[in-house]
Amino acid sequence: MEPCTRTRWMAYSLLCLSGVAMAAGCSEDDKTVTEPAGSFTLALSSSALTVAPGGSVTTTVTLTPTNFTGAVALSVEGAPVGLTAAFNPTPATSSSVLTITTVAALTPGSYTLTVRGTASGMADRTAPLAVNVVAQAGLPNVIVSFANCPAAFRPVWLAYKDGTDAWAVVTGVADVYTFGVAQAKGGIAYATVSDSSIVSVIYLTQAEMIAGQLNYYSRLEGCPIFGSKVVNGSVTNLNVTDIANVSLGTSQAQVVGNNAFSLTTVRDGLMDLVGYKYLSTGPGGAADRMFLRRAINPANGGSVGALDFLGAESFNPAVATMTIATLAGGETALHSMYYYTAGLPDECQISTLYSNATVVGSTFTAYGAPAANQLLTDWHGVGVFTALNNNSFRTLHEYFHTMANRTLTLGAAMPAPTVTSLAAPYKALRATVTMPADYGSRVTLRYRDPAGVHQSVVIMASNGWVGGTAVDLSLPDFSALAGWSNAWAPPSASSVNWQLIGANATTPPHCAANARFISAIRTGSL
Repeated sequence: MEPCTRTRWMAYSLLCLSGVAMAAGCSEDDKTVTEPAGSFTLALSSSALTVAPGGSVTTTVTLTPTNFTGAVALSVEGAPVGLTAAFNPTPATSSSVLTITTVAALTPGSYTLTVRGTASGMADRTAPLAVNVVAQAGLPNVIVSFANCPAAFRPVWLAYKDGTDAWAVVTGVADVYTFGVAQAKGGIAYATVSDSSIVSVIYLTQAEMIAGQLNYYSRLEGCPIFGSKVVNGSVTNLNVTDIANVSLGTSQAQVVGNNAFSLTTVRDGLMDLVGYKYLSTGPGGAADRMFLRRAINPANGGSVGALDFLGAESFNPAVATMTIATLAGGETALHSMYYYTAGLPDECQISTLYSNATVVGSTFTAYGAPAANQLLTDWHGVGVFTALNNNSFRTLHEYFHTMANRTLTLGAAMPAPTVTSLAAPYKALRATVTMPADYGSRVTLRYRDPAGVHQSVVIMASNGWVGGTAVDLSLPDFSALAGWSNAWAPPSASSVNWQLIGANATTPPHCAANARFISAIRTGSL
């Protein structure tokens, strides 16, 4: 008997379906193997996943169409309460990343799910997926808190990486994110969106990630702690062109001449009011005066009154000669002076005395508080910024108590890195360099689109994560992760300005005798 071909099947389908298949030359087997012209198959890259409570894991769904160009809607069936599934994308035409996320309270055990693909006019396709929820001793062990940050600093999306595992998205509770890192190294990535967007990626050792539990973000990048008070005041005994810098906690104002000022975002609590006045041409004139008023807590909307720079709370500054020991030929330098006092319990409050004063040669005169006006908890900070060839920079910030002559030693200059752009649906830079041994704390790659909405990227890695002097930093491709938006990073075709920064800090890094921070910076555009 002639086989029932697809053509004959179409011609005699009514006969076959009406129960006279044998008369038409069609068998029951012919019916089961003959399909409509379009179809698809569905497969999983991994059909058995293991995840800890409070964690997430991914698998890729691959769709193979036959004579079919439409999209397939994807779904998951059989998920218990506390386990969620998200596809990116869905509907899909060729593949989609399935992210399984569990809550910390999910009971450990084995759960059998079904991944289903649905397309109009075709039979559904399914694949089984086993999810083993396994409690790991000591996990979750990392807490990332943005709870005390201003709204603009709180993420709209966050993911983490456990060693060589894939990136996994974490849902925060009241801006606190909890997850587990079992391997020696890990990372977090997050996006903040306000007037512009910033994508941050931070690579650390497991120990470093765990150590940041109390307020992880502020320890890494200095999340500002702002208050809500506004405090007013004015200054007297300034000439028309004199400048006065006034600080109360983290709030600072600059006044020109005898005018009023307003300090905003002032925190509540006892803090010191610090002021410094100097000529508009820069510090060092005979008219320089410093002002100190200790332990005040003005009310919101209140005033500190008139700060008299010739009154009893003011005094002539002390002077010291600073020598920069490692300036290169053709390298220019600026210096700044800061004053630190013991303010609120969680901070060593910084006050800017003056900034960006020109250094002629390798020595300069610095100005600060005389010993007679200091408390044991007061510290000076001297800052140096140098530039060479407009793309190579070095910085130093060094702490000391008493104004005295000092020699300041910068770190080595950074060699030119290799910076390239990777294939991604957004601008993904990669930077490689052999970092000088002077910079043993961390390395950071920053880049920004100066046009449009000014999207920025910050990628930071600790020396423990890098594991040596060979640095290789790049922005991962997050486009397959749930909740990610390619619009947060600079567009692929954009031209960005980049910085590569190597840094080293003492322990403790600030407000201690001879504490110091140094860095080397290279810049460019791509």
